[in-house]
Amino acid sequence: MASNQQLLKTAKLLNTEYLLLLEKYAQPKIDSINQLLQSDFQQKQVEEIAPLLKKYLELNETNKVDKDNLLVSFNPKNNSIYYQDKKQPENKLSALLTNDGWKNIKTNISPEKQEYFSQVVATKLEQLTQQKNQSQEKSSHISSQRRGRSR
Repeated sequence: MASNQQLLKTAKLLNTEYLLLLEKYAQPKIDSINQLLQSDFQQKQVEEIAPLLKKYLELNETNKVDKDNLLVSFNPKNNSIYYQDKKQPENKLSALLTNDGWKNIKTNISPEKQEYFSQVVATKLEQLTQQKNQSQEKSSHISSQRRGRSR
């Protein structure tokens, strides 16, 4: 009959072997799932941030803004957009605009930077859009008044 120590030793050995097998066969699946989750997370970031970057460029009436703290460019030939935070270069986004929306090419945006885009940048862009629309309406109204007087 096996002693308790021998049984305990055998159980530990079996447990170790089980964990090694689990790691060997399960780890690639776990890595694959993590990669899919990361890819999905980055795609969601692109869907939120890329339209804001495009709007920023449109409001500036250009396809490229290169400042001390950021670089944003849109290539109309292939509908690609690129963003990099120059002060935190690890924060960057590269995406394509397709018929189905924005598609991630390569993106690495920190949660803090994403929050900044969704709360600060989105609000500022909305305010600038409203101001631009109001300015255009005033210009249009003044032009129509002038045309009315010249008749």
